[in-house]
Amino acid sequence: MEAKFRVFCSVARAILCYASQVWGFSQYRVVEQVQRHFIKMVMGLPRNTPDYIIYLESEVEPIFVHTLVSHCRYVLKILEMPAARLPRLVALEVIQRSLFWFNDVSGIAAALMGTLKTCLLGDPGLRL
Repeated sequence: MEAKFRVFCSVARAILCYASQVWGFSQYRVVEQVQRHFIKMVMGLPRNTPDYIIYLESEVEPIFVHTLVSHCRYVLKILEMPAARLPRLVALEVIQRSLFWFNDVSGIAAALMGTLKTCLLGDPGLRL
């Protein structure tokens, strides 16, 4: 399975994640379905196998994790550009107004922080 998955990552995931630096902050069912279908086919699993079982047994992360990391790296790269560059100016405006991708990424970060607080402290009311 490992060799087949390497081929999947190098070919299919490269195509599925094309330009994910721009759209990678959102999760798309269709993109995830392609990967899940491939894993089910390789592992010989029935079509009605729950998604969480697929990810646990195959130890494969959802494509959304890959695209989100790609998007965040791209944004960080843009923010390191010289102050006069248009992509940096647009990104700063999006951040200041909490628009588009910044709104979604902020929601993900807030959800993760809430989960992290609960896991580490056991009490969501405590502050880190």
